[in-house]
Amino acid sequence: MTLKKVYSIKELSNAVNSALSNINIVTIEGEVVLPMIRDNRTNKVTEKKLDPYGHWYFPLKDLNEPDDYQFDVTVFSYNRVADIIPKNGDVVQITGYINRPNVSVYTKTNKLSFRGYKVEISGTGQFYASFKRTYRKLEPLGYFDPLKKKPIPPYPMRIAVISGKQTAALRDVVFQIETRWPCAETLVFPAIMQGDTSPSSVMNALKLAEQSNSDVIIIARGGGSVSELWCFNDEQLAHAIFACQTPVIVGVGHKQDDTIAGLTADFNAATPTEAGIKATPLLSDVRRQIEDARSNMHSEVVNRLLVNSQQQRIYEMELDKVRQKAVTELNSISVLSAQLQETLKRIPGEKSKELYYLKNQLSSNGSGLYNKTQLQIRQLKTMMDSDINSYYRHLRDNLTLNTEMIESLGPLSVLRRGYSVSRQNEKVLKSVDDIDLNKDMEIRYADGYVISKPLKKERFDG
Repeated sequence: MTLKKVYSIKELSNAVNSALSNINIVTIEGEVVLPMIRDNRTNKVTEKKLDPYGHWYFPLKDLNEPDDYQFDVTVFSYNRVADIIPKNGDVVQITGYINRPNVSVYTKTNKLSFRGYKVEISGTGQFYASFKRTYRKLEPLGYFDPLKKKPIPPYPMRIAVISGKQTAALRDVVFQIETRWPCAETLVFPAIMQGDTSPSSVMNALKLAEQSNSDVIIIARGGGSVSELWCFNDEQLAHAIFACQTPVIVGVGHKQDDTIAGLTADFNAATPTEAGIKATPLLSDVRRQIEDARSNMHSEVVNRLLVNSQQQRIYEMELDKVRQKAVTELNSISVLSAQLQETLKRIPGEKSKELYYLKNQLSSNGSGLYNKTQLQIRQLKTMMDSDINSYYRHLRDNLTLNTEMIESLGPLSVLRRGYSVSRQNEKVLKSVDDIDLNKDMEIRYADGYVISKPLKKERFDG
């Protein structure tokens, strides 16, 4: 009986390295892969550049099967022969010696690496070239302009989600919505999220989502290879997103996977989870904001009442001064009148007539001053009453509006939308595991409740 040779992972990696050492010099060809960098302020996409004076480290993927075959390439600056600096998407030929350590399998990860010294340009990668063509075509139309992005509504009550059926991306988005903002209604529009038919499928779902009168639309797909996510670089899909009147959030792939669809959307989320977070406020934060607003309104009412009370006292003091001045003037007129009467008794003839004329003139002026002062007092009182009544009506309207908003977030509002709450043993049932089949259940609706007997329970997978 022949015993078979069993290799450890390390032994097999060393055997592969030993076999590679029998080859001398070799030239490989592939497409340079450098990460795309997006400016969050301007939404512009730029590529990472290699340092002309430093060492170069970059992946090189196969031209025919870019998702399956890839090398990690190292080109050191001290022995580099290169007439160009490779850019993302360039097709290059790299020459190096096969003897270790220029080509090797890294024993800890079994990842193939290649160390070259000569770099020559061959062309431009098809994926990157297609991406840049579409980007340059749409950029002048304003598709990526931050000023043309529609704002995401702060309190959406209906959210449309476009994603694959029963996918992790869909579960991540729905989880965020139900956890952060459970009062919102979530509508799911399934679509094909990869392949040649994906763009038309997503556009059909986008049309239905916009017809649903949703406040915001989320397009979500998990990570994948370049070819799997390539459908989101489709030009027609970008046209549909840009024309959509409802704000659109795209969360496709991972942070480094920028797509034309994501750059066109009103918000380009790094992941489906971030898309769900961006679309929803946190219910606890909203409640705290309402409580803060109520507290601030109460303080403002108290302060305004205090200020108005102080202002009223000032008006009363001013009115007292006016009254006192009027009384003083009338007293002066009375004194002058008495003096004139005494003078008239002593001065006969024309002088007497002149004194009577002066008396009448003084009496007329004093009465006019008094009437004018009373008119000013009435005008001030009317203005003050109007301002106070107007301010009280404003505060009353604000209090009514906030009370209605708080009630809409309450549990009774949720029950009125067709939901129900089941209780057993004085506890709310949150899972089928909490149900006791031997005891009655109380099912609460918006307008009453029923007592039912559970016959069977079954948990749904997923």
